[in-house]
Amino acid sequence: HTAYRRQRQMCIRDSVRGVRSGHVYAKAVATHMGKTMQLWQISITDDDDKLVSSCKLTTLSLSRKK
Repeated sequence: HTAYRRQRQMCIRDSVRGVRSGHVYAKAVATHMGKTMQLWQISITDDDDKLVSSCKLTTLSLSRKK
């Protein structure tokens, strides 16, 4: 029996600069991995390793009521 879960997410994003050419790279680091809540810090950089954007992501998973 698989438990169904409700999920909620919230992301707070701050843009630092734009990128018109080249590549962007994202790195996500879990800062908290609880039973129902996860906190992530996401950094997006360009080819020169300059910060383009930063995001704090919170996820919440709750058991569905029967």
